Order: sequence, then structure tokens, then C-alpha cells
Amino acid sequence: MLRSGLLEILRTFSLKEYREFGEYVVSPFFNKNEAVIKLYDYIRLNFSDMNSDKLVKEMVFSEIFPNVEYNDGFMRTIMFNLTQLAEDYLAYNNYKRTGINEQLHLIKVLNSRNLDKHVNKSINTATEKVNKYDHEDESYFLDMFLIEKEKNVLYDRTKKLLNKKDITEHDLTKEAEYLIRFFFIHILKRYRYLLNRETVMNMKYSPEFLDEILDYIAKNNEKYSNLPSLTGLVSQVQLLRTEDDEHFFRCKSLYLDLDNSIGRGERYNGLVLISGYCTTQHYKGRTDMLKEYFEIQKFRVKHEIVKMNKNEYVTTVYYTGVITAAVLLNEVEWGEMFINKYKNELHPESRDSAYNYAMARIREKQKKYEESMDYLKDVKLENVFYKVNVKSLMSKLYYSLGHINQLTDQLDTYRKFLKNDELINDDFRRVNLNYVKLLTDLVKLKENTGRVKADEFRKKLEETDTISKSWLFEKLDELGK
Repeated sequence: MLRSGLLEILRTFSLKEYREFGEYVVSPFFNKNEAVIKLYDYIRLNFSDMNSDKLVKEMVFSEIFPNVEYNDGFMRTIMFNLTQLAEDYLAYNNYKRTGINEQLHLIKVLNSRNLDKHVNKSINTATEKVNKYDHEDESYFLDMFLIEKEKNVLYDRTKKLLNKKDITEHDLTKEAEYLIRFFFIHILKRYRYLLNRETVMNMKYSPEFLDEILDYIAKNNEKYSNLPSLTGLVSQVQLLRTEDDEHFFRCKSLYLDLDNSIGRGERYNGLVLISGYCTTQHYKGRTDMLKEYFEIQKFRVKHEIVKMNKNEYVTTVYYTGVITAAVLLNEVEWGEMFINKYKNELHPESRDSAYNYAMARIREKQKKYEESMDYLKDVKLENVFYKVNVKSLMSKLYYSLGHINQLTDQLDTYRKFLKNDELINDDFRRVNLNYVKLLTDLVKLKENTGRVKADEFRKKLEETDTISKSWLFEKLDELGK
């Protein structure tokens, strides 16, 4: 095969991008090497199958240089050159299509050449473009900061302050104001990520001067209260630090309001975070938060905020989490609609497993245990949380089908897995271990061993934080009947 680095890049190209890349390659401004153009043309003929045997180095060489003895060093050189061009093309494309990069570079070079008239014209063009952004987030404030910076370069170079009448209306403080807003939003996003990671993994971070930032914003609330992209982040960070419902409902009100200026990407992040809070609180025994979680997911589905970007895949964690909530709330019909609506938007490598697990949850809820088991057997365990959920569901199926020996073995491996895996969050581990203990006692009660009494078990179940509490109550009631 051709050097993997080259094909790895080209495999990510759409057909349209590859054709555009061809225009880049044949441009004498970017490339004057005819051998590189020949290599590009040969790959173009095989673009639909990048794993073809026709892309073996020796075969490619013989096709583009017939009657010439194979030269590995030369072949490697032209592959390297085409790889460099592919990387340059991607960088150029991103430069041209992202924000106001092009205008900023132009303004900077015009400023350096003292072309003041052209500088002013380009600054106005860039400002008009930024003002068309649909929300004021970190990109907006960064671009406005960079524009103001160039404005101040022009001002400092051209204004002659001989006396007081020479002072103009130009506001020299805007550069700093935009930079501060950019910094607050950017750093709070980063600290949100770290604090959220602490809740999911057994990790601990120490965000520098976070208290000072939050205190400053609170003291200057009037200045920042009309900036939802910032106030929303403050509420998210406070929610992660305090687990106070006040911050949750403030976030919920903000991110479910489509009339404010929060961008789609940040709205997605906010909804994901408060969804995670609902899940964590549900693990701690708060049944009310499951309904809050489900309301948020219905909103996300209705307004197509299930993914960060349209070209991304739906994550398996989200997909299976929504189905778990739908099952627990007896929203089976809606859950099956969700499963089928988003199945093909899952990553191909994990699609079948996620779909089979979700359908197994639905069928178990419908008491179609054998069918549920058939779906579950086709699930490939991909991550630690997936493994826990599959083990939990399998234990329910073994119990409902009366396969007690298999259930006993399953609970034993389930318990060992929970105790030994260091990546599992403590709350998640605790409620799952409680479930294993309770189901073990329920089996003893079912077998009438005399070691567990029904009234004592019911009291213990009422007082214990556990997953699948309603299911355990259901099975307990069935024994009573």
C-alpha cells in the first residue's frame, strides 16, 4: 500500500473535496512537480476504493512511470510531496472558511504597509461579518478583540495628540473588554470539562483562580447578565461544584429557551451537562430527576439537538441512556420510535450493538424475555458503562426466565467487575453494587430459604439507593401474589 499517512488523509476527503484538491495540486503556484500530479491522477481513478490492491506502491509506480525501473526512494518522495499538499490544502480550506481569518491577516499586512484607507475598509468588512454571527460566544469576542487590536494599531500610528482637541471618540477600552469576555467564556468551558470529568471518572483537578473568576462575575452581574453564553457557563460550573438544584433549573430555563442568543453548539453542551446531572441524581435515589431528564431528551429530539453537528454520529451512551429512561418511565412506544429514528445515525462500528441493546431493553419491559435475550447476545461490550448496563439487563432476564444458576454466576462476575474497575464513578459503582446485593437477597426470598424475610427486604429496598428499584419492587410484589 501507499504510505498510510497519505491514504489516511485522502480517505477523509469527499469526492468534491478530492476534485477541488486536484485544482490545488495542478496549480503551479502550489506545485510544479509533474510526478506528483501523475500520482494524484492515478489515485483519483481508484478513489472509490482506497483499500484496492492497485494502490500498492510498486504497482502505482509501474502505472504512472511505465518502462521505468522501480525506485523506492523517488516513490517515497512524491508520496511525501502529495501528503504535504493534502495537509496544506486542508489548512488553506480551514483558513478560508473559518470566521474572519482571511480578513484579519489582510488587515494586519495592510497595517504593516501603512495602507490606512485599505485598513479602514477591511476593518469595516470584518466587523460587518462578525456582527452577523447569530450568537455572542467565545468566537465572537475573540474576533472582535482581534479587530479592535488592529484598530488600536492604526489609531496609535496615525493620531497626533498635540492638544486636547485631537482626542477622538475612539474607545480604547473595547480591546480589553472583548478579550476579558473571550477569556471568561473560554476558561469556564475548560473548567466545565474538567469538573464534569471529575463526576464521571475518579479524577481530581484544581482549577486555578476559579473562585476569583466566579466572584468577579457575580460582583459585576449587571455588566454580564445580558450575556447568556457566559451566565449559562457560570451556572453549569456552579452546578458541577455544588449539585444545587437552583443552578440546574437556571440552566434548564436558559438552554430550553430557543429565543435567547445561545449558539447551537453551546446549547447542545448545556443540555448534555444538565442531562448528566439528572442521571447522577437519579442514581442517588431521586426519581423526580428521571422525569426531568426525559423532558430534556424530548426537547432535544423535537428540535434536533441530539448531536453537536449534523455530520457527527449519535453517541451510543446517549442512545442507550435515553432508552433506559423511556423504559423506566413506561414510555415504550416513544422509546421504540427513538431507536428506529436514530439507528442509522450511530457510528457504523457500534450501531448494531447499540441497537440490539436498546431493543433488548424494550423487549424486557414488554416481558418478551427470550426475544430480549436474543438481542442481548449480539451486543459487543465497548466500554465500562456499556458492560455494566448489559450485566444489569442480563441479570433481570435470568431472573425472569427462572435461570437461577446462570443468575448466581452472573451476579458474582458483576460484583467483582464493579469492585475492580477503577474507571467507574463511585456513585455509579455504589448503586450497582446495591442492586447486586438486593437481587441476591430477592433470589433467596424467591427460593424461600428462610434467610431473608419479605417485610425486611421491602424496608431495605425502600431505604437503599439502587438502580432498577421499580423493577425490584415489581418482582417483590409478584412473589407476594
